[in-house]
Amino acid sequence: MRTDSFARHRGRRQALLVCLVVTAISLVGPAGLVAQNDDVETRIRRVENGLLPAVALEGAPAASFNILERIKLYHVPGLSVAVINDGKVQWARGYGVLESGGEKVVDTQTLFQAASVTKPLVATLALKSVEMGLLDLDAPVNDYLRSWKIPENEFTKETPPTLRHILAHRAGLTVHGFRGYTEGQEIPTVYQILDGLKPANNEAVRVDATPGTQFRYSGGGYVVLQVLLTELHGRPLRELMRQYVFEPAGMDNSAIAYPLDTELRLNAASGHSASGQVIKGKYRVHPEIGAGGLWTTPRDLCRWAIAIQKSYAGAEGTLLSQTTAREMLNPVDGSGLGPVVKVAPEGVVFSHDGSNVGYSCQLIAYADRGQGIAVMVNSDHSTIIGELVRAVAQEYGWPHFRTEVRKPAALSEGMLARFAGKYSLGGMEVEIRMDEGRLIALMPGRGPLRLYATSETEVFNVEDNIVVNFAFDDAGRFLKAGVSKDGQQLGELERVGQ
Repeated sequence: MRTDSFARHRGRRQALLVCLVVTAISLVGPAGLVAQNDDVETRIRRVENGLLPAVALEGAPAASFNILERIKLYHVPGLSVAVINDGKVQWARGYGVLESGGEKVVDTQTLFQAASVTKPLVATLALKSVEMGLLDLDAPVNDYLRSWKIPENEFTKETPPTLRHILAHRAGLTVHGFRGYTEGQEIPTVYQILDGLKPANNEAVRVDATPGTQFRYSGGGYVVLQVLLTELHGRPLRELMRQYVFEPAGMDNSAIAYPLDTELRLNAASGHSASGQVIKGKYRVHPEIGAGGLWTTPRDLCRWAIAIQKSYAGAEGTLLSQTTAREMLNPVDGSGLGPVVKVAPEGVVFSHDGSNVGYSCQLIAYADRGQGIAVMVNSDHSTIIGELVRAVAQEYGWPHFRTEVRKPAALSEGMLARFAGKYSLGGMEVEIRMDEGRLIALMPGRGPLRLYATSETEVFNVEDNIVVNFAFDDAGRFLKAGVSKDGQQLGELERVGQ
């Protein structure tokens, strides 16, 4: 069992975490806004003391939590957040430390790995390239690729993959995500990654479904995009992103980099496991920079979101034209051209989350409400991100991201016991057991999670709104179980043993 880093340094670390680290408050806007500082401070305090669970039990007292208490509970060493209101970054704050056992505190300029939140920003560069006349959204990408091309097969012959397909994860391309490499390991070239050749630790990126027929998330597609953009402009991706995305959006604390530059390391958060232990090498190197190579801050992510909001509204001098921005945020199967997009009567929401080993983050923004949030933590434990998002949604009156009310079913212990067993979810061990008449789930890096039943075939937890739907045969024996979170499918539980 791994040692808990917070326990090893309890005295000093608890004192540090109990004391709120207010490293910066960003009030961007007219000078008159400063006069309203007390109002903003009051709202911040309500958010800090109003973190909300994903699910509330019907008839139970409403629960809310303090941010520092949740940081401690979840063994999250550091957290950074920025909030958009009235089309501006109204405030940003940091909490905790860059590394468990260290004393350097998280501030609003602390860099975190953005992981897959990289993708909508790289998509912005691709769409900018379309506006420049260098690319066609609907032409085969192999028409533009030179040093490497997507291997043709029966699927590509029917429908060649296009830029639109890749941006929306509809190209039929494989490889969901990448594990990264510990610094010091041999780092593969981008071509070894695409072909799945050693020292790459992923399978080859290939088309194995007809492009345009289904949504399937593919980090591999964004590595293809990485090569495409680099060849198209004849310059490194990090330079292109700085010129065409970071600088126009006002992102002055962001970089596409691997390994991280020495100067940037000084205020970069180290990655941690869900139990709070520093990962080997402090962070993993990601040569798949088009899919997950961004180091940034929540404030900079919010600045990009604001630039997209302004583009969507047709403001002059913006990052993209209004036509392109609206194309970007026009979803098919929930995916826009880069971001995840949800269109509802209450507004258009664009978002993306990210998870590299040791880091978790989420960016959410309304296209036409001038509101949004970015949260980044240096931990594999991401539950606090959703709790903080719900607190901000509550405080600022957002129509979405609220706590869901569920009514538990009154099942006998015998019926509850049918759910018990040892399972595997994508290789992760999960055990469900009975404990004093209650149903408990045990997973690596997490404390025991109480499960509640809504029926004889469904259970859920309140922290994350993870729902497991079971199927049993007539004798009550396990057949299968699907797992979802906030309505999004995560996979299936496989029974281990009998």
